[in-house]
Amino acid sequence: MKLWWSITKNGGLAVAKFSWEARPNDIVNWRGEYFLNTTLSGPPILVRDDASINFNWGTGVVTHGMSNDNFSARWTRTVNFPAGNYRFTTTSDDGVRLWVNGHLLIDKWFDQAASTYSDVIHLSGNVPIKMEYYEHGGLAVANQTGR
Repeated sequence: MKLWWSITKNGGLAVAKFSWEARPNDIVNWRGEYFLNTTLSGPPILVRDDASINFNWGTGVVTHGMSNDNFSARWTRTVNFPAGNYRFTTTSDDGVRLWVNGHLLIDKWFDQAASTYSDVIHLSGNVPIKMEYYEHGGLAVANQTGR
């Protein structure tokens, strides 16, 4: 099974994606934390379980009291991986950081046009995964699909 997560921005659309190979029984909810700034600082305005990352906010907002620009989000979960090498891929327009098993695998925390990054890491057992993203301006779309 391949899991994809994305937020898309192109010409005003925000993009943050990542994927990895996983077994179907390992898929669980993401813990989503949403912040009123681009630095993930202060208490989140919203904390929720996101069964999937599949949002199209457009010029709308994530939740009441939150701007459609200049926000950030952190998603965390733990996945059980059989021993092996796994490729993680992110695509983001603006900042993205991805930690896998406590290792900062992708660190692209700056304003940028949509760019894709990937890296491979050896994993085994229960592995914490954390992805952080910030949106600086324009439309915001977030999609996740599983295959």
